[in-house]
Amino acid sequence: MALRFVTKTLHRGYDLPPKQISVTDKFGKKKTIRRLEANDYEKGFVDLLKQLTVAPKMSKKKFVKRWHQMREGPEFTYVLENEEKTKIIATATLVVERKFGRNLGLSGHVEDVVVDEKNRDSGLGKVMIDAMSIISRNHVKCYKTILDCSAENVQFYEKCGFGAKEIQMAKYYTSDRGYGNSSYTYENDNKKNDNKKSSGEKKNGIVKLNNGEKNGSSSSTSEKKKSAKRRVTYAAGTDEGFVGSPVKALNQTVYYSDEE
Repeated sequence: MALRFVTKTLHRGYDLPPKQISVTDKFGKKKTIRRLEANDYEKGFVDLLKQLTVAPKMSKKKFVKRWHQMREGPEFTYVLENEEKTKIIATATLVVERKFGRNLGLSGHVEDVVVDEKNRDSGLGKVMIDAMSIISRNHVKCYKTILDCSAENVQFYEKCGFGAKEIQMAKYYTSDRGYGNSSYTYENDNKKNDNKKSSGEKKNGIVKLNNGEKNGSSSSTSEKKKSAKRRVTYAAGTDEGFVGSPVKALNQTVYYSDEE
């Protein structure tokens, strides 16, 4: 068993994070944060995630399939239950990045931090961030932990020991920005075409076009795709195609040594 554990660790290149840890909240009470389990589907994990981002309806079969895919990392999702152990009220994910640089170092990325709206202002956000930082530093042995946040959340993460380091840039490859919309948008392969005059509409920086067809067109879907190109428009509303990405978020970083 010990040999198998060592072999898996060498294959991964990092120590496996713990199944659970305890973190003290602002009231001095210990909170147990544990790894996501398959039966957390019934405890409202997906519904909690919807409070952070667009999470489409999914069957338990799909949920469990993704859970199995993530069990061995490098993504590790942690959750916090209510006292009755019936509902997930907070979650965060730690992603381990293996580097060639930094003396083959490891970097921890914190993603998808969300606290149930009924339990906010209770310090649980900091509990989850502290837990991810402890796991990243003490268990996985990362030399730093980073995360991205909106400008209005900078002060919160500074209280958690992070500091603004860089700026995140984003480029989306689907007009739905990964939200899972099955419809695709196209526009005619004519650079002189004015989006403002198209039959589509622009909302929240995303251009929605009617597959590049004019009113009354009877061309088939396959024909439209042959004469059209996929257009991607950034969330911030860039209309010039792939010419660079807008500022998306601030990068927050905490280092665990004096050497950055």
